[in-house]
Parts: sequence; C-alpha cells; structure tokens
Amino acid sequence: MATDLTVPTNVVGVINVDGGVKLSWDAATNAKAYVVHYGDANVSDPKKAIYMGYTETTAWTLAAADVPKHTDADGLYFYVQAYGQTGTGADDIAKAQSLNADTTVKGTAWSAAVVLDKLVTPTKSNSIAQITSWLDAKGIDHAGATTVDDLLALTVPVVHVTGVTLDQTDVHTTAGSTIKFTQTVTPADAKDTSGTWSVSDTSLAIVEDGAVTVAIGATGGFDVQFTTTDGDITATAHVTIDEPEPQQPEKYVVQPGDDIAKVATAHGVSVGWLRYVNNISGFTLKPGRTITFDIEVS
Repeated sequence: MATDLTVPTNVVGVINVDGGVKLSWDAATNAKAYVVHYGDANVSDPKKAIYMGYTETTAWTLAAADVPKHTDADGLYFYVQAYGQTGTGADDIAKAQSLNADTTVKGTAWSAAVVLDKLVTPTKSNSIAQITSWLDAKGIDHAGATTVDDLLALTVPVVHVTGVTLDQTDVHTTAGSTIKFTQTVTPADAKDTSGTWSVSDTSLAIVEDGAVTVAIGATGGFDVQFTTTDGDITATAHVTIDEPEPQQPEKYVVQPGDDIAKVATAHGVSVGWLRYVNNISGFTLKPGRTITFDIEVS
C-alpha cells in the first residue's frame, strides 16, 4: 500500500427509494481516484464484493438497473479504496478494472464496510447523509435543515386537502330560524382540515362554526360557504327563505262588511261547514260576533 495514501473514511450512503445507490466519503490524502467494491459480501469475506465502480471525486452513484439483486434484509456491502493515480479505459468499469488488475499500482486498504438496505422512511438511527440522500431522491428541498430532527420532519408526507362537501346543499327555511351545516374535508387524514364559514348576505343571516341564524323578517335567499385553509377549496349551499304558512286561527271576530262567504273563503273552509259549526241559520254575520273554525269534541 502506498504510504502517502490514506484509507477513505466516513463512507456513508443509501439505497434510494428508486433503488439507486448514492455513496460519499471524506477525501483521502493524495488520492486521485477511488474504486468502489460492492456486492453480496460480508465483513468476514469482503472479497465477495465482486462488482466495481470508479470515480475521481468523493461521491459515487449507481443506477437502480445496475444494482445487484438482493433482499433488503441482506443488504448490500460497499467498500471504498483510494488510488494515487487515475484509471485507464473506455468507461468507469474499465478504469476500475485497470487499477485493480495492475500489480504495479498499489491502492489503499478497503474502507470499513458500509451495509445498505432500502431506506423507505428514515429514522433517528440514520445519518444526516442518509436522510438528505433520501430527501434528494424524493425531490424534497432540505435547505436550512441541518439537524437530524429538522431533516426527519421533512420526511413526513404532508397530506393536502383535495375536496370538501356540505351535508346540505339546498335548504328551505323561514325567517328567525337556525340551520346547522356540517362540512366533510377529504381526505380524512389531511394535515390541515380547518377552514372559514361565510354567508353571501350578512343582512339576511350570520354563521358561526356551521350554525346559520336567519334574521327575523329576512326574505329571499343566500349562500352558505365553507372554504378550506389548505387549497382554498369551497363548498356551497343555497338557503331559500320561505314565507311562513298562514296559521289557521281557532276563532275570528266578525268585522264590519264581512259576510259568511268572505270569512269562509279567507279561512279555507266551506260556507256550509262554517254555518254548521257556528249554528248560523242565515248568510249574514253581525260585526263583533266570534266565529269558531273547528268543533270541540267532548
């Protein structure tokens, strides 16, 4: 081994979510090239790492299609070796082989083994380099995040709101009433399901937490809306204010100018029924007389 070369240290890496590999390490003293040995190896038999890679920097990547078949439980073993000269050949594999096969060229001992398995979701046991590599593979910006905790916070997928509905969409009510609306935000596990309630005409109604109070004397109609904080998605319901149904009085005091036909028509009963219930023999009514519209059964 060349005495002026040092063994690569702090080798870290990850098998990304797409199956590709990314390694990096600290620069070795006087190194001009590095050979990466990898494969189905183990600590006691590192020479089973029969594949080689080549780089002249302190980082190396391997496309998913070139990663040897393995199970995540077994993992892959990687070792980095430093050389004081560059390799020759048409491609990186040829350059790595040229250095490895030339007995006149001496490289350093292999670095400590780096065992990688597929990093699905990083945990506190992973290094900063592993977590940032995972974030890079996912296309997640981690600028400004420098600690493990900060980086792990970025690995949690944010579930965004995609829709919202109201339990009622076309409501008929009367002035002075209260209506309760309930919103349903989808998906149910969205991180932020909050939102804002509003009505299109505050002179007709007010809304608070889905409870709509219609003003006394209000007429016409208005819209009720819930708008999500995440995504600004809106669900709308229309409220129609109906005229109250006329209440049938139990009794009526005859006014000047009333006749039996007029009173019967105004209160939705027949002349015959009105005469029968009130024991009226003729067709004239005396002002001040109290008329009954129903029979009390005893």
